[in-house]
Amino acid sequence: PFSRAPGAPRRKTPDGDDLMGGVQQDPTGVMGGDDGVGQPPPQDLKNPWTLEEDALLAKLVEEHGLGKWTMVAKQLPGRMPKQCRARYVGKVDPTLRRDKWTDEEDKRIVAAQHRLGNRFADIAKLLPGRSESIVSHRWHLVLQWRRDDMLQAMGEHDYDFLGDVAKDAPKKERREWSLEEDALLVKLVEEMGEGNWPTIAQHFEGRQPKRCRDRYLNKLDPSLTSTAWTEDEDRKIVAAQSRLGNRWQEMSKRLQGRSERAVKERWFSVLQHKADEVLHTLTASDFDFLLPSVSLAHGGPRRKTPD
Repeated sequence: PFSRAPGAPRRKTPDGDDLMGGVQQDPTGVMGGDDGVGQPPPQDLKNPWTLEEDALLAKLVEEHGLGKWTMVAKQLPGRMPKQCRARYVGKVDPTLRRDKWTDEEDKRIVAAQHRLGNRFADIAKLLPGRSESIVSHRWHLVLQWRRDDMLQAMGEHDYDFLGDVAKDAPKKERREWSLEEDALLVKLVEEMGEGNWPTIAQHFEGRQPKRCRDRYLNKLDPSLTSTAWTEDEDRKIVAAQSRLGNRWQEMSKRLQGRSERAVKERWFSVLQHKADEVLHTLTASDFDFLLPSVSLAHGGPRRKTPD
């Protein structure tokens, strides 16, 4: 489950139910796919909600109001207050939207998460029609991989919508890479080669070896390409992930011009949701690019080829 952001307060509803400042992984939440349309993930398979329960839940919330989850749960046999709340805010609430995510909404999620941490309940209040669970899923599956690029393009005015919500939240200091630093980093890698990140980092004030490595491999490497993803690349990512797990560095080595971050983002924002469908279309030869030696990731799916 997702944990609360450090320092985020625990909140209670008027009838004493404890609600986290963050959000747990919600089986009744709504995931944002690549096309931006919210799609409901699998519901509670042990005890799925019925249409009659949904109708009663909506009626009870209308009668008692939001926050009275203990009172509501008493009239829904077998349901806990937390389940009632999660079902309502993630699925039944009539104000929820199912349309595509907008660029402005994505920008607000990134800006809010930057200032508030994973306080998705608070972030959702800033996005009319979006529940905390769908905001959480949008962040974890799509936006966290684009965070750095989006934050770099933001100005202080892009945080104005937060108002008093972020008044007491500590502001995270970020020092963006300058053009001079980028030029020096490229020059040092040319001179010393990739892999000497501790030595390279010594030439920068306040830059860790990992930051230097990530900056170069994901942004500055002249071999990187920004062209549209091809079907062949997508099939290779799915095939590699089924054998390697989430070893993005190993995958990027087999996809010319694609960085670790680009491969990771492509997987989580597009391919993860249709991986099973793509795997069923692959043949033994589609895994040849992984040779000569690729060990199966621990716990990763093992798929038998037709032969």
